[in-house]
Amino acid sequence: MAKILLVEDHKDSRDLIRIVLEMEGHTIVEASTGEDGLKIAPAFRPDLVILDISLAGDFDGIETLKRLRSDTNFDKTPVVALTAHAMKTDEEDIMNAGFDHYMTKPIVDFNEFKIAINDRIVKGRSNGSGTPN
Repeated sequence: MAKILLVEDHKDSRDLIRIVLEMEGHTIVEASTGEDGLKIAPAFRPDLVILDISLAGDFDGIETLKRLRSDTNFDKTPVVALTAHAMKTDEEDIMNAGFDHYMTKPIVDFNEFKIAINDRIVKGRSNGSGTPN
């Protein structure tokens, strides 16, 4: 299956997401800060990144995405925003920042979560209109 980089600062959330995705057959590498995620990504070469928006540390999720996308090795890697920011304007701002998919937490429907992650892996990066490149 896919290699997924999970960047989430809450250990319980990371553990739960990792378990669910490993049960789907994915290989998960975890980071608790954007800085750590950026250090891990070049060696791990993920097929997908799940990135929390409100990360502790120097970089929030949006800044982490900008830095990740500045590396041409990751311009085709889909990045899913995972956030507690659930207002419609939050979703628009996050998607306009360059994320390929938006998911709110806490995750309440893990079947829906798995479908969305697996779908994004298959589709890859969107071109801004929700359709793959």
